[in-house]
Amino acid sequence: MTLRRAVGLAALFSGTALLLNLIVRVALPVGLIGTAGVLGGVLLVRLFRSDPEARQLEWNVTKAGLLTGLVATFAYDVARWGLSLLDPSPFQPFETLKVFGALLLGDAASVSARLIAGAILHLVNGTCFGMAYAALVGRQGRRSVSSAAVTGISWGLFLKPSSSPSIRIGSGSSPSASS
Repeated sequence: MTLRRAVGLAALFSGTALLLNLIVRVALPVGLIGTAGVLGGVLLVRLFRSDPEARQLEWNVTKAGLLTGLVATFAYDVARWGLSLLDPSPFQPFETLKVFGALLLGDAASVSARLIAGAILHLVNGTCFGMAYAALVGRQGRRSVSSAAVTGISWGLFLKPSSSPSIRIGSGSSPSASS
């Protein structure tokens, strides 16, 4: 496995943890720790086996991906908020943040604590998705602005189902939210 692939896969740790929670009901904190540990270990092995020039190149790609992911996450949230203002339905675009927070902290946590924890997970997830894009498919996007737009939008659509599924909280009732 190349260093670039290791970086890209390691960046998907939070999305992988969300999928593990959804599909096999692994507690989200356990999934985050486990996936970060496994994928981080793979990344460290690849880093130590790479030459300094390759590490510097990957650091530059990683920085670009992190910045792009952060900007894209904010743009996505602004678009969701704006579109929700035009929609007369009771859809709440940021309800998923509370759901993610409840998955991290439990249902007994205050609404504020759940919202903050969920927002942090959302920012980490979106930022790391940008890092994964830069490492795994970013080369295709460097050909032109339109190529970057097409590959970036395709990447987002590919990741969307894993990053905001309908989520069942706890083992009792099943409130759900989707972003």
